[in-house]
Amino acid sequence: MCADIAEGRVKKFDYCIVTAEVRSKKEEGRRKKEEGKIWFCLSFTAL
Repeated sequence: MCADIAEGRVKKFDYCIVTAEVRSKKEEGRRKKEEGKIWFCLSFTAL
């Protein structure tokens, strides 16, 4: 599921949430960008 979200192979709505999370952390660098995706995946699957 996480790989699908990270690569954009899911509904556009879900991917937009991911990119918004990533964008909010972009000043913290690429590592934080990846953590943003992982954080979203964990919260998404927990619902």
